[in-house]
Amino acid sequence: MRKSICILVVIASLAALVFAGITANAKDGVSLITLYRQDRDRGVFFRDGDVYTSEWKAGRDITTVYPLASSAEEIAINGRHHQDVFNEYWKSFSGYELSKICYRVEFGTSDGKSFDVMIMKPGDELSYSDYLENYIYDDIRVAKGQWYSHLTPDDTGDLTLSSVKFTAGKKVDLINTPIKVTSFVYNGDSDFDENGRYKGSVSSSLTLVRKASSLSITVTKDGSVQNDLRDKNYKTSVTFVSNDKVTVKSETPMAGIYVIWDAPVRPWKLSFNGDEIECGSEGFIHDYVKVGGATECTITTTGWTKISEIYAYSEGELPDDVEVWEKPLEKADMLVFSTHADDEVLFFGGAATLYNALGYKVQVVYMCNYWDAAKVREHEKLDGLWAMGLRNYPVNMEFGDYYSESLEEAKKTYDLDAIVTAVTENIRRFKPQIIVSHDINGEYGHGGHMILCAAIREAVENTADATFRPESAELYGTFDVPKTYLHLYGENKLKLNLRTPMDGLSGKTPLEVEKEAYKKHVSQQWTWFYVDDEYKYSCADFGLYRTKVGYDTAGKNDMAENIVSYEEQERLRLEEEERLKREEEERQRLEEEERLRKEEEERQRLEEEERLRREEEERQRLEEEERLKKEEEERKRLEEEERRKREEEENAKATKEPAQESGPSDTTRKFIGVLMIFVAIVIIAVGLVPAAITIIKKIKTK
Repeated sequence: MRKSICILVVIASLAALVFAGITANAKDGVSLITLYRQDRDRGVFFRDGDVYTSEWKAGRDITTVYPLASSAEEIAINGRHHQDVFNEYWKSFSGYELSKICYRVEFGTSDGKSFDVMIMKPGDELSYSDYLENYIYDDIRVAKGQWYSHLTPDDTGDLTLSSVKFTAGKKVDLINTPIKVTSFVYNGDSDFDENGRYKGSVSSSLTLVRKASSLSITVTKDGSVQNDLRDKNYKTSVTFVSNDKVTVKSETPMAGIYVIWDAPVRPWKLSFNGDEIECGSEGFIHDYVKVGGATECTITTTGWTKISEIYAYSEGELPDDVEVWEKPLEKADMLVFSTHADDEVLFFGGAATLYNALGYKVQVVYMCNYWDAAKVREHEKLDGLWAMGLRNYPVNMEFGDYYSESLEEAKKTYDLDAIVTAVTENIRRFKPQIIVSHDINGEYGHGGHMILCAAIREAVENTADATFRPESAELYGTFDVPKTYLHLYGENKLKLNLRTPMDGLSGKTPLEVEKEAYKKHVSQQWTWFYVDDEYKYSCADFGLYRTKVGYDTAGKNDMAENIVSYEEQERLRLEEEERLKREEEERQRLEEEERLRKEEEERQRLEEEERLRREEEERQRLEEEERLKKEEEERKRLEEEERRKREEEENAKATKEPAQESGPSDTTRKFIGVLMIFVAIVIIAVGLVPAAITIIKKIKTK
């Protein structure tokens, strides 16, 4: 019987545990959510990253997002109702009945407003509807085939916010930040903090980014419309002199203007919204400048110049062909010396594009500029570099473009010493870890390529010597280049891999990017040259001409072997600083602990001394009390002895005298004695001798 009872108890216990486990799972609810968009043509829900870029135009839809309890990149709809797709994933979780969906929408506006709104029920989204309209749907609770529209504040009860459409509001142009939308899964109030903010862990976000659009603008000079500044043609331009003004007007607020100069840039001024700023200090001939939402701005020139084009753009992510340049580098991991505009693509583009995409800092320096010849090539070189992914503005040496067919012929056209000086200055300025430049034989025999290569070979041997071209050494210091590669060089050869897709190139290969970049050199498309890694002038073939860090490993084909990028050096430096900082903080902490320990020991020592002092004082006090007590006791003892002594003496005396009921005092007795003697004398005197004798005997007896 007992055995049966024990078995039943065990079974009951196991059942309780299983039930408890089921209950626990039920409380977990849905633990996965992802925001998807819909491709109706392909019949899928898909996710293509955490950012979606599109144009925002008032009254037009931006996109619709669908939260699904899945992590798949793509989910086939195949004609299925959204309800079926949703439930397929949602109901795969135990306790899904307890879970709900809410949204959070965040963005800011140029009129000073900031929105951070939790959408937990219809109507929560209305607080920002002037800027952004949200249409919320419950695709799950409606019967299949039944028409449903977006939810309104009147819709209550058990709803599922299963999709949200984003539409640009009438004030959409005032939104000046991306819109961040986040979908959350929650089971109850415990998933939110005291401020109503979600604190759970089941969420998915998508950032909606505005794509800037080219605005319709009117460009005038002295009241006259300048159509040549709007014809998208580098070969047309308008000439300006000092204090000429160009006015740009737009009905739509302009986030910025893009000015294409057709001459070396002088400083210029831009006024808008009552402000005036100084521009042109960097010399960018393709220059994008923000104008803060103005509908009108004015360019004021400060000297003779030319402008080819002016564009204006709305707020948002600029189109890929708008070049927002950064200043030339202070330090370059790779310095590309190119004789002409297009050489950097045809011959060195493989190296520049590859290593830039890998995160190395690449700077391009041109020997020739074209301001006195084919000016369009100044624009094409910028367009080509931008297409390669380079963002640091190139540097031009001050040499013209002259053709020659040998080094000796080139030396008659160019001043080799001047080129060496310019190359040396740029090496010392940019302190490159890797130099890439022309074939010694000038690729196809171009003397301009040859003379630049000759200048580089002379310079790299001497840039570490402060007495060589001392002017640039004084200005930038000396520098010894670690590695120098020459195109098609026959020794220490390597062949770059330009056919692997790269994340840094949006999934394209360096070779594909190079071919696109070469198309930017429109004026050179008539030549027979082309970009490839498998022909005579391959953009992948180089040789290590000079090294200070050792030779490359055969077959590794890596120009950056034995090189640590400046960014990595900086990271390591900061790490070392952080390590030293932590060590110093630890040292100080230990010192502080030691100081506190010593202070504590000193405190304890002083406390101990104080305790001992107090104990000693207490001991002395007690001893003194004891001494005084004993003295007092001794005094009392002596007094008592004295008292007893007197009593004994008195008692002794008392035993010698007759006991009287109340004995006279000594004085009385003496008085009586004297009186009796006097009486005796009187008696004797009168003859009472016998009586006198008797009295005298009595006196003596006493």
